[in-house]
Amino acid sequence: MNSLDIIGNKIFNEFPFTELPETRKEVDWGDRGVEGWGDINVPSISDGDASMTIFSKKDLKDYIENFKNKFSEEPTFLLDNDADWFDKVKITNNDFNEWKNNYINAKGETLKRWGTTNENLEIRKVVREVISEAFEDYDMSFLEKLKLKLKGVSEEKLKYNIENNLPWDWKGSKEGFYEKMEPRRNNAGSN
Repeated sequence: MNSLDIIGNKIFNEFPFTELPETRKEVDWGDRGVEGWGDINVPSISDGDASMTIFSKKDLKDYIENFKNKFSEEPTFLLDNDADWFDKVKITNNDFNEWKNNYINAKGETLKRWGTTNENLEIRKVVREVISEAFEDYDMSFLEKLKLKLKGVSEEKLKYNIENNLPWDWKGSKEGFYEKMEPRRNNAGSN
C-alpha cells in the first residue's frame, strides 16, 4: 500500500512514524525498529546517494526543518511499504530530486576520473601486493605500509627506526632525531 503526497509535518500522522518515540532517550536500542517496517530511513539531504535513519519524532522534526532550510519548501513524502528497506520513504519534491540526481552524476564523474576500469583495478591490485610484500615482516596495517612507501621509507630504514625507537617515517639518523626533538621534550619554558 502506498501513501501519496504527505507534506511536511503530516507525516507524523502516518505509520510507521506514529510508532516512533518522542526522543532518542526513549529508543529501545536492542529493538529499535518499528514492527512490520524495521528501521525508518529517509533520503539524506547531505549525501544524495544515501539514506538517514530516523530514530525518534525529534529526528524527524529536525529532518523536516533542515529540508525546509535547504530547499525552501517542506518535503513531500511518498511511503512505499513494498519497496526495499532503504527506499520505503521517498521524497517527491522536484528541487530535491534535481539536487539528488546532480549529486549522483557528479560523484559518478569523479569516480570515473579516479579510475574504476578493469585496467585500473589491476594496477591497484599490483600496487597493493608490492606494498604488502615490502613490509611483510612488520605488524602494521596496509594504510601504514602505504604511507611509508609513499614517504619513501625503505624496509632497511624502517628496521633502523624501529630498532632505535624512532618514528617509523623518520628519514634521518637517531642522533638527528634526538637533536631535533630533545629540546622540545625538555623545554623548561622562558626564563
